[in-house]
Amino acid sequence: MNDCLEQSEIGYCISRKFWNEGITSEALVSVIDYLFSCGFMRISAYHDVLNPASGKVMQKCGMQFEGIFRNAQKNNVGEFCSIAQYAILKSDPR
Repeated sequence: MNDCLEQSEIGYCISRKFWNEGITSEALVSVIDYLFSCGFMRISAYHDVLNPASGKVMQKCGMQFEGIFRNAQKNNVGEFCSIAQYAILKSDPR
């Protein structure tokens, strides 16, 4: 596997009517498991700091908080926002 395929960044978006049903966590764990089975060593994700519920999903799936990047991305309405970065390594206990 070449270097560019050993890391992956993932994201998710789910309709508000499906929030708080565990769907996102279940899907994220499945994607993480699949990527690790394909040989990936590191998986990262980030969320707008104004959406802490997304960070809770990442933590629930075993991802660890790595830091905040100030005004690093544009949000869904085109405004710059700070993002919180999370990651999980294949070697992390799960």
